This record gives sequence, C-alpha cells and structure tokens, in this order.
Amino acid sequence: FFSSRRRHTRYWRDWSSDVCSSDLALAILRRQQPDAPWRLTIVGSGSAAYERELRSLADRLGLADRCRWLGHLEGEAKQEQLLRAHWLVLPSAAENFGIAVAEALACGTPVIVSPEVAVAELVAEAGAGLVSSSQPELLAATLSRALAGPTPAMRRAALNLAEQRLAWKAIAAELRSAYSSILRHP
Repeated sequence: FFSSRRRHTRYWRDWSSDVCSSDLALAILRRQQPDAPWRLTIVGSGSAAYERELRSLADRLGLADRCRWLGHLEGEAKQEQLLRAHWLVLPSAAENFGIAVAEALACGTPVIVSPEVAVAELVAEAGAGLVSSSQPELLAATLSRALAGPTPAMRRAALNLAEQRLAWKAIAAELRSAYSSILRHP
C-alpha cells in the first residue's frame, strides 16, 4: 500500500464507503505530511463508472500523483505486487473474511485492517499487521505510523500466520478436529 520510498499495494472492491474512508485518510496524511514519500498502488477492477468515480475522487483529494492503477491482476503478476508491497490496507465496514488479506499474508506482506475484517483479531494476535478504525482521522494516524514500513519480525509473523492458520492444510486440520469433537460429543 504505501511506505517510505517503496511501492505498496491496495485492493479495492465495490464498496465506495470503504474506499472513500481510506482515500480521505490518505488526503489527511498528505495534508499533515506533504513531503512523506509514499505511493498507493491500486489493484483490482470494477465497473467503468466506479473506476472513473475513484479516479475523480483521487484527483479531487489531491492524491492522483500518488496513485498507480494496475487494474485486475492474477497469478504471478498479483503475487509480484504483493511481494513488492510493504502493506496491504483493507479498511472495511464489513468484510466476511478478507481473501486479499490472506493472499498478502501468504506473501509475507503485513496488513492494515479495520476491526470489521473477520481476520483482524488473528492479525493483531499474531503481530502480522495493524488493526485500525476505518474512521479517516484514526486511519490517517495509523498510516502515518506505517510510513516507517513493517519490521522484519512483522513480515515473518505475516507469513507464519498465513502458513499456520490460513493455509488449506491448517484449515483442514481445524475442520477435522471440530468434526471429531462433534462426533465424540453428539
């Protein structure tokens, strides 16, 4: 997503309130720290009208020169962007899981999520990123702290969380254990 002198990745979805919240936070950050070196790489797609609306919003908020729009990416191209990112940021009002978060963690990329993202508690417990309110002023403060970039320990924690809790093997073991418990105690 962003950090000093490096590229970052952010995914966007068709929830304009979430995007507006993060864009407003970035506008606040830019106003508070105009010389802070960061870049927003936006990966994903939506309707042409929605994308025009987002580009227009970035322009109105004075963020257009900080934005890099890559569109829809898959496979190695998406993985490359996640590996290059310092943060994946997903401030969502309601996210039932957050597959983009799991993908970032699997690349060792820490995340900044709001408490409404289902894996936020796991992220906080593992030290695999930051949990922040999506309220623009509070998110801007979190993004400001994130300018220093994640620590190597946080990157390791991100990868460990993905491998130990979010990988298919780990999920299958959890399901097996849950079903075994149910069968033993009907």
